[in-house]
Amino acid sequence: MKQKISIINDNLNYCVAIVATFVFYVLAHGYRSSNLMFSHDSLQTIYQLEWKHKVSLGRYVQPLVWIVRGKLTMPWLVDIGAVVFMIASVVMLVRIFEIKKYWMIVCISGVICTYATFTFTNATFIHESDVFMLALFCSLLSVYLNNKYKYGFLIGAIPLCLSIGLYQLKFLVRHQYYRVVFSTATQ
Repeated sequence: MKQKISIINDNLNYCVAIVATFVFYVLAHGYRSSNLMFSHDSLQTIYQLEWKHKVSLGRYVQPLVWIVRGKLTMPWLVDIGAVVFMIASVVMLVRIFEIKKYWMIVCISGVICTYATFTFTNATFIHESDVFMLALFCSLLSVYLNNKYKYGFLIGAIPLCLSIGLYQLKFLVRHQYYRVVFSTATQ
């Protein structure tokens, strides 16, 4: 009976994370999906053909995302991908840190959705917003797999490599998580 209640509570936590993240995303970034406000950087990539350039920067997985999404930068399509991966990232954070309080889940959703870096990315590099959120999700998935399984570092290496191949900076998410874990463990 306790196990059923625990499963129901976990599912409710995930539902709160999904709804809160979606609402915060629409409030903070909904204007981008309904307007064609291209900036200087995203104007040149309305139609993306630069796969060799992305691979030369070390972003070797981005052309694979373009195969799935298409090469056109359509703000509503990019935002659908970004919100899906942002929701998945918030749910992954709830799982990693085993957060049970609804208000904390809502706060995490708000912080992730309105974080200045993503807001600026969404304003300037709309053509890569979904890719950056996928990189964040892959980095968090790597942490989750590493913590969940005995040999999770082997399985977790796959999403970590995908994250680095999408956008190298999201590797720091994993690094910062372990800094927090190790610093609290020594106190």
